[in-house]
Amino acid sequence: MAKFKLGVLFGFIMSTPIIFYQILSFLAPALKGKEKRLLYPMVAMMVVLFMMGASVGYYYVLPVGAEWLLAQDEGELVRLLNVSQFISFTTLFIIAFGVAFETPVALIILMKLKIVSRERLRQNWRVAYVSLLVISAMATPDWSLPPMLIMSAFMIFLYEFTLIIARWI
Repeated sequence: MAKFKLGVLFGFIMSTPIIFYQILSFLAPALKGKEKRLLYPMVAMMVVLFMMGASVGYYYVLPVGAEWLLAQDEGELVRLLNVSQFISFTTLFIIAFGVAFETPVALIILMKLKIVSRERLRQNWRVAYVSLLVISAMATPDWSLPPMLIMSAFMIFLYEFTLIIARWI
């Protein structure tokens, strides 16, 4: 089963460009000419951001989160780790961070469709921060504090970075 899970994870990671392209191709007939020109750069940006998020989650946050989790037992609990559970945990972790890094894409789409303005997002930054904290709490598979705070910090950074970039978009 572990080999199967690894195969599914690898297949998902390798197929993310195609998945993103198919989602946006489904939406393309409803878009105007100007909006269609943004389609391919948007797919490229989504792929790059997903891969960045998956890399940050796997190489930087997962070791910190796993170390914190293992330190919580203080010698009183017996660790029963198996390969299948570890792969499931790691897979959810990687996917959660990959999707969390899609925050700029979601914000840009909302601003381009005129659902929300940059000024409105700037005014309601407190609501956005709390929402990002709640989303990161739900997205991290283990509900431990360090990964949740790291994910929310990255999401808040991406939120602010998107609002800065949105001045010129």
